[in-house]
Amino acid sequence: MSFKKNKFIIVRNCLEQEICNFLVNYLKIKEPAARYLFDAKYLHPDTVEWGRWDDVQSPGAFSIYGDIAMETLLLHLKPRFEKYTQTKLSPNYSYTRAYISGSILEKHRDRDACQISATINLGGDTWPIYVYDGYEVNLNPGDALVYKGAEVDHWRNKFTGQSCYQVFLHYNSIESGNTISPIYDNRPMLGVPPQFRQK
Repeated sequence: MSFKKNKFIIVRNCLEQEICNFLVNYLKIKEPAARYLFDAKYLHPDTVEWGRWDDVQSPGAFSIYGDIAMETLLLHLKPRFEKYTQTKLSPNYSYTRAYISGSILEKHRDRDACQISATINLGGDTWPIYVYDGYEVNLNPGDALVYKGAEVDHWRNKFTGQSCYQVFLHYNSIESGNTISPIYDNRPMLGVPPQFRQK
């Protein structure tokens, strides 16, 4: 399958199982810790770096923009994704979701900061993702779907499992000369929340 021709590619065993297990366990600790800190009013209600449950794309799912562990993964996997896509990439940002039963992801395209994106199944129940007019992709833990996020329609139907942990890694093509969304999603560095994006 050609990424250049199809605008997506499936990469099996992209991420080692040991790393997947580590990240799922990390999220299983971070989510209840975040709930505890919010409930205790230790965190301000507008705090985002510990994670939220009010993502408009998938309400109720625990979601984190720019988590430092996932931003590290963004850099770690960049050379592999450059090889698979045959494209020089600049890292933009990571986004992580712990989907729950009943979650849904409406058909959409991503914003300009997501020229080339990867969704990686970290663990939990299998939940197909669809691209174009309904091409079904099933990812096992460690598998990745790499796709042109701003060009390819993608979505998921209602989730009937119990949990599914996904990380999304977003890059832009250096060759494209894109100036809409510079490196790090217009933040001064990786690992900081979206409030630090420059206008």
